[in-house]
Amino acid sequence: MHPSRSSVLALFMYGCRAMSGNAAQVLTMCYLIERNGTGMIYDYNKAAAALDMAMEHANDNIMPAGFRLTSVYRDNGNVCNTKTQVVGNALTLRADNITCSVCIGPGCGTAAEILSDLASIWDIPIIGCPAAGVGQSAASWEYTDITRTSFAYTAFADMVLKYLLAFNYTSPVFLVDQSVGFYQQMGLLLEITLREHAEVLPYFPANEKSW
Repeated sequence: MHPSRSSVLALFMYGCRAMSGNAAQVLTMCYLIERNGTGMIYDYNKAAAALDMAMEHANDNIMPAGFRLTSVYRDNGNVCNTKTQVVGNALTLRADNITCSVCIGPGCGTAAEILSDLASIWDIPIIGCPAAGVGQSAASWEYTDITRTSFAYTAFADMVLKYLLAFNYTSPVFLVDQSVGFYQQMGLLLEITLREHAEVLPYFPANEKSW
């Protein structure tokens, strides 16, 4: 599904729920997205225009009468790792009396996993941008608050596994660039997938068994 359409759909559902509960008329989309990163495919600088267009379209054509969308942005930094600003940003918004109806972002899968705990408590959805690395700390299906609008590394790993099995590969070798978070997370989820299917494709990590 197209990112803007997915965002509009999620917000429309939450808008209808707010209407039935006589909630405030303004629904706030909290953009918690990385910016000016190195080696990352997600960046608020690239997404901002599309997000603004989606909000304008939703307000003009989709939202029920008397309800409007607004947005607020917080910078999640320029790296993707377990040391993230996403929780601090979310808590600061709450302390400033800004109630997020939905979180758009983060792009980093690790940050999305961390934010998921707060989102679950606050009962709000996360629309990842793309949060493709979700599934590192726990199975991806356990993160019920997260919707991903694009590809996922788990899907990529499943595709690689099916390819290797289809063409009878027995000793594939993977070289992972550990200097970039994008490839770190993809490599980790690929490794998890191979471990889980070792009965059909024997998996021998280079640091555990000599070739």
